[in-house]
Amino acid sequence: MARAKKPVEEYSFTSIRIQNQKAKVGASINHKAKDKRYQHDELRVYQFDLYLEIAGICTYPEDREGEKYLFTVYGDQSDQGDLNARLREFHVKDKNGDPKYRKLRGYHQPVDRLYSNWKSYPAGPYILEF
Repeated sequence: MARAKKPVEEYSFTSIRIQNQKAKVGASINHKAKDKRYQHDELRVYQFDLYLEIAGICTYPEDREGEKYLFTVYGDQSDQGDLNARLREFHVKDKNGDPKYRKLRGYHQPVDRLYSNWKSYPAGPYILEF
């Protein structure tokens, strides 16, 4: 039985004139941190949304001239820095450094610092558009 030939990859340069661009950056407190059903120690407390959209028209090569292109780039949250706080970092500790728990409806729930001032923050997410 003959083997199928591997397709040859072809590369070409394309020139695109940008007509429009849109960027969104959003930051908020993760809504899942407030809901006990979704809470776990590794949950990120802060949530960020990054989005970039670029629209343009092809100018080169000539056989593609006039074709419209739309590029969309979505950002991913980095694991670096101070804004990468996990829910376990907000647990209240006792004098021995162990997490405190309270009994709520028959279940033991960790006590955290998120709820002390939760109502003082306006609802998010906060989005900046350019």
